[in-house]
Amino acid sequence: MRKIVFGAVCAMGVLAGCSTELDRRQAFIPDTELQMVDADTMRVTYRLDRPAPGLAFRRVTDGQRAERWVPLDEGFVLNHGGDRDYVQRKDGDLFTEIAFDIPATFIRLPQDYSPFMPYRDGGLLIHSGRFQACVRSCGIVEQGTVFPMQLIPGEGQHIILDGEVLDGPVRWDDVDDGTMVYLGAAEPIETDYVVAVVDQALPADLSTALDDLFPALMAYYTERLGALESKPMLFAALDRHTEADGNPDSNNYSNQGGVLPNQVFMHMSGDGWLETAQVRGPQITGFVAKFFAHEAAHLFQTGSGAAFSTNDAWIHEGGAEALALVALRELSAAPDDYLRQWQEQAVDNCLLGLADGGLRSATERDVFNLHYECGMIIQLSADQEIRREGKGDIFTIWRAFRGRIADGEPWNEDTFLSVIEAEAGRETRELAGDILSGSEMVTRARLLAAIGI
Repeated sequence: MRKIVFGAVCAMGVLAGCSTELDRRQAFIPDTELQMVDADTMRVTYRLDRPAPGLAFRRVTDGQRAERWVPLDEGFVLNHGGDRDYVQRKDGDLFTEIAFDIPATFIRLPQDYSPFMPYRDGGLLIHSGRFQACVRSCGIVEQGTVFPMQLIPGEGQHIILDGEVLDGPVRWDDVDDGTMVYLGAAEPIETDYVVAVVDQALPADLSTALDDLFPALMAYYTERLGALESKPMLFAALDRHTEADGNPDSNNYSNQGGVLPNQVFMHMSGDGWLETAQVRGPQITGFVAKFFAHEAAHLFQTGSGAAFSTNDAWIHEGGAEALALVALRELSAAPDDYLRQWQEQAVDNCLLGLADGGLRSATERDVFNLHYECGMIIQLSADQEIRREGKGDIFTIWRAFRGRIADGEPWNEDTFLSVIEAEAGRETRELAGDILSGSEMVTRARLLAAIGI
């Protein structure tokens, strides 16, 4: 990602009449400006070089954008339909500029990241990918397409982009799934493994977990999967809004983690996080360790940059769960009772989901949690079999799989199952196949035995 500080020479190649195909596509991409209106409101303005009938948004998951994005000009309407969010003038006229005010608060989106993750200390993490837009349709977007963006900080704020602290308005070329950009007053902290922007309002034990456990996890994964090409950014936010995502069943704790290229981020909400470790209890202590270990594992899975279908999400999500469990067990970083309960619950939830269909149809059936739970079981069963034969462990699987991807094989079920069979044997692959298809041969006893319980 190329970043451009406002006022410097900008060469983004967005020129009307350019002859290349890439430049032709760029003519359909608006310039995007983000600016805070107040502590909880972001204004986003789209500007076009030529009049257009409407804008479509690249990342669409549900109807939240039409509900939350308020056009400053009442002559515009933003509609959601199917997999499309589209804004146009009510009278059908062409336009060159449109602005919205948006609540800068966290929302939970299906299979995507919130556009905003507030920090309790007053900062704000912004997911740029949620603001990518195109004239008429984003079907033109291909590799190499850039989305020019500008972020204007408020008084007393700076911007952290790619690990650099930048004052004043900042421009950058957004690409692919976007990036996380910090807006606030916090300074990044560089360690041996990450550059961190941590909420200064985190309770002491959570800060200690980040200070101690996260580096230990990074060292553990690095030793087994190799060093990352560069230090990733770590963002950790405790939401200043007290409700736990508005979910009455959240028990006053809620969280979401994720990764983008060379970034890992963790968002926590709910006043339960402000309680002492003793009040939260060992289950939440174990959960925090799991949360960190899962997200750290993702950094070592995605280095190939391979594309994959959401139907194959069990590979990376189940893999991150399995890698995290093995790491926490070997580092003695979570209570044994918690680790056992985690595995037993995964077995039970997987079986419950398989009653209505196989893991292959989990995304279609809107039971995405099966990618975590059933995928974890598949990979822990491979770990157990490889260990039994003295051939290695789950990291053997992931080294081999990443090698296949680097050699040009697709990131999909066939490639991963081929690796499982080569490293853990045909019986383990058959178990994976039964889980993927939802076979009646999948029983609780079989799964517990496969993962060593």
